[in-house]
Amino acid sequence: MKRPLIVALAFVLLLFILFSLANTNHRQAGVQISSVSIPSPTPRITATPRITAAPRITAAPRITSTPKPQTTGARYILNTNTKKFHKPSCTSVTQMKEKNKQTYYGTRSEIIEMGYSPCQRCHP
Repeated sequence: MKRPLIVALAFVLLLFILFSLANTNHRQAGVQISSVSIPSPTPRITATPRITAAPRITAAPRITSTPKPQTTGARYILNTNTKKFHKPSCTSVTQMKEKNKQTYYGTRSEIIEMGYSPCQRCHP
């Protein structure tokens, strides 16, 4: 707490000395101080991002808990919070909150395309 106070006092003292030297013309062995100028800080230039096109908003695929009539695929449990998918027998499924749990019928590659990654326990 004392350090910022000491730094501030030293800065004020330095400014006082500089301004007192600027106001009085001291002549010493060919040295004349006529004025002291303190350069102003350069203004910061910040770039503003340009928006060239409106972002496209696409609807996410709908996940239902009712089985779809498909000839291929399997049943997986999706965790919508962590974006992981599991086998129904995985121990992580029992630890999941019900609001994050969704059942999906389809192929593994379809789930990966939707942005989900496989569980590291059950390796679906």
